[in-house]
Amino acid sequence: MRRAEPIAVAVMRRLAALVWVLCATAAVAESGTRWPQDYQGLWWNPAETGWGVGVFDQGGNSMSSVLFVYGADGKPTWYVAPNLSSCSANFPTWLAVNCSGLIYQTTGPWFGAGPFTPSSVTAREAGQFQGYFTGALPGIAYSRPREMTLTYTIDGATVIKPRLQFQDVSGGASVNFSKADSPFTDLWWNPDESGWGVGIFQYRGALFAVLFVYGVNGKPTWYVASLRETTKASDTNERWFEGPVFATRGSWWFTSPFALSDVREAGTARIVFPLAGSNAALSYTIDGNSVQSVIRRLSSARP
Repeated sequence: MRRAEPIAVAVMRRLAALVWVLCATAAVAESGTRWPQDYQGLWWNPAETGWGVGVFDQGGNSMSSVLFVYGADGKPTWYVAPNLSSCSANFPTWLAVNCSGLIYQTTGPWFGAGPFTPSSVTAREAGQFQGYFTGALPGIAYSRPREMTLTYTIDGATVIKPRLQFQDVSGGASVNFSKADSPFTDLWWNPDESGWGVGIFQYRGALFAVLFVYGVNGKPTWYVASLRETTKASDTNERWFEGPVFATRGSWWFTSPFALSDVREAGTARIVFPLAGSNAALSYTIDGNSVQSVIRRLSSARP
């Protein structure tokens, strides 16, 4: 007859097994979901197509975000949270993390007025941004998917958008962030024209760009460009993306449920990325107004 194992030894064996499982799970999770890199990209609600949230890795465990929505008049407007560095986690960061920061609204010169003048840009504190991010555990059947619960307060009004999804801009199944597949995903700007920018979300040969600019009245507005890679075999030192630009209208960000009321093709856009170097060439035409600019990453986290 086998001698019974002392209770203390049995307990220690179980604890050791538990520690091994936890360590193995952590290793798998950390290898598959990284903070904050894997949360950089485009977030949306598939049931409310027409608005979205861009999240960008700024390095040093901090992020920035741009919220592109619609005002009470149904016209597109955007808000920026440039410093989401107040992050906390009740769990390891590859499981869940909560980040918050101030939201600002800016005004500036019309994009079609000629050379952009940064001195004309104004900014005001408009509210608070809070994003609660969860990460998937690869290989774990019942792990939580990669999601964000967005809570934002603007001018005293609070909106909660639960379970936003990470969007694959190629139109296929949702994919994880990958430097190899998405080398250009980031917030881009012209350092000499501070006040406007371009959110670029790329997956292989598909690229979705949001132009954060200003209208004739100086108020913030945005346009979306759906671009496909058009690089030719002779373009050995650069990658080209070209396609149409769209203008949209939708319901006020404070109302629920959201409804997209109008989409029209407004022009064309092209972005050329060099395979070496930090600058890209952006050109677009919207309603007959053409703009050319040299842009580079705003983030210091990626080359």
